[in-house]
Amino acid sequence: ECARPSGSATYPLDVLAALSADRKKLTVSVVNPTESAQDFALDVTGVQLAPGGKLWQIAAPSVNTVNVAGQKPAIAVVELMVREAPNNLKVPPISVNVYEFDVR
Repeated sequence: ECARPSGSATYPLDVLAALSADRKKLTVSVVNPTESAQDFALDVTGVQLAPGGKLWQIAAPSVNTVNVAGQKPAIAVVELMVREAPNNLKVPPISVNVYEFDVR
């Protein structure tokens, strides 16, 4: 019996970071498939990030939430401004979060 679930150091979150081809943007995606909010320590090394950024987020109120045709969407992509790259990300339950930061 495994005392700790298998997976990466970011378990239960799925995390991916990538630089754009021109090295001017850093994109960090964080998926939380659980029904609990999660914290994630963002430790960026190797590049210096400019202040400000964007967050595109899809977060469902529950696993049973659905969009119904003809009604206001219960689940939608929300675009938010981020003042700076946070050291600790608060990741809502059942969510997809894509951050984009300019690289100095």
